[in-house]
Amino acid sequence: MNYNCVLCFRYIDKGVERYRIEGKGKFDVVEALKLLPFTVRLSNTFICKHCLAKLKKRTGLIQQLNSLDNEIKNAYLKNEDNHAFQARINNGETNDLCSTPKKRCPPPSTSTPLVEFIRLPQELVVSPINAEVKKVANVTVKVNWPSRESSRKLPDDLKPLGKMLLRGTYKQIANSAWKNPDINKHLRELLLKDVEKEAAGLCSKKYPSCLRRTDKASMLAMSLENVSSEIKERAPLFHSVLSSFAINPHSRAADTKPHFGPIAMAAAILLKNRSRYMTAIQLSITIFLYHSNWMNTLARLCTLKITCSHTFLYKNLDQFGGDHNKHILESVQQQGEFMELQAERQKCDASFPPDQKNKCIVQDVGRKLVFDNIDYRQEVHYMTHEHQNIDAHCVTYMSVANRVSGNHLATVNRSGSVLNLENGKCLPSVRDNIKQRENYVALVRRIISAKSSAYISYKMFL
Repeated sequence: MNYNCVLCFRYIDKGVERYRIEGKGKFDVVEALKLLPFTVRLSNTFICKHCLAKLKKRTGLIQQLNSLDNEIKNAYLKNEDNHAFQARINNGETNDLCSTPKKRCPPPSTSTPLVEFIRLPQELVVSPINAEVKKVANVTVKVNWPSRESSRKLPDDLKPLGKMLLRGTYKQIANSAWKNPDINKHLRELLLKDVEKEAAGLCSKKYPSCLRRTDKASMLAMSLENVSSEIKERAPLFHSVLSSFAINPHSRAADTKPHFGPIAMAAAILLKNRSRYMTAIQLSITIFLYHSNWMNTLARLCTLKITCSHTFLYKNLDQFGGDHNKHILESVQQQGEFMELQAERQKCDASFPPDQKNKCIVQDVGRKLVFDNIDYRQEVHYMTHEHQNIDAHCVTYMSVANRVSGNHLATVNRSGSVLNLENGKCLPSVRDNIKQRENYVALVRRIISAKSSAYISYKMFL
């Protein structure tokens, strides 16, 4: 079968790129071929997808042109009678309003277009003596090419730009172009295209950014200052936009703080949302949270694109090795020692001020210690040789103040046994405890023989 295109005569080797001319689709290919300004011989039964797309585009343009012609025609016919009626009123032809309108004669066929001049009423004519003529500057642009010369009169919205091109500075020219609504729209589109190119360059795999490299050496050398410097070098427009939002140039603060941290963090979150591989800062934050026992916060921060998932964390921890957290643990220990030292200093400063040393101290009424045992098993997400499931056995205790003070009671122990007290008569003796134990043993035997099928044969002996 002949698989050549009916228009370009190119052989169509792929089945997905050829279409039948007399197909059952919504678009009539045969009718579109007949509307072409030249004759097409239907020698082949297929058409390629490129020629079919061009035919569809041509048909759509023709339909749009016909639609515009109809709209212009309807607008002209709708307002033609109103303009003619107003012209007759202005000319004083009011007697013909009640009469039957005469049939118009068609205009003579001539190449010169006919122009109809309408006389304005007397009150609408402005006298040149009383009118104030406003002088408007005409701006014309003239270009001399080697082959020809061309000039054009600028419209009113481009006149300020033309004036600035003649006598203004570069800043004034840019300001005039930015104030023009039409030019401003296209300038914004060009700005967005440049930002898109910079973002694509940062996320590229060929020239990876420091936010994309998650190996051990890159993670140890990474800092927010390096991230901000790289963005400023590779994406200056993107860095300028972030700096405009992060830095207040009108701030009166005496101490100026560095702004590379917020800029780097904002860029990391935005690029993480664009590409899932831009996750170096998120991995760093997740490692700190992991070693600080903040695993409950990990799921919430991962949803906000601030941290990475725990599966990605475990994968990179295996690649880093066993000693990757040495510096982190040292920093955590130093921070803990510093916090304990600060707490001790605050406790020493607040203990017994000098003006309270001579005051009377009220004796405590006595307290009781209340204990409670808590046993639980903590299963870890990521189990290693050193990081196993934890069986915790905790004891919580607290002191409770007595409601009634016992300070008036004697502190010397009484001589004698507990049985010598009045309520000691109710306590069971040693023989009573032995009898109670024997009763418990008999009851347990009867229960086992009655409930267990293996001991039914021994029931008669109990």
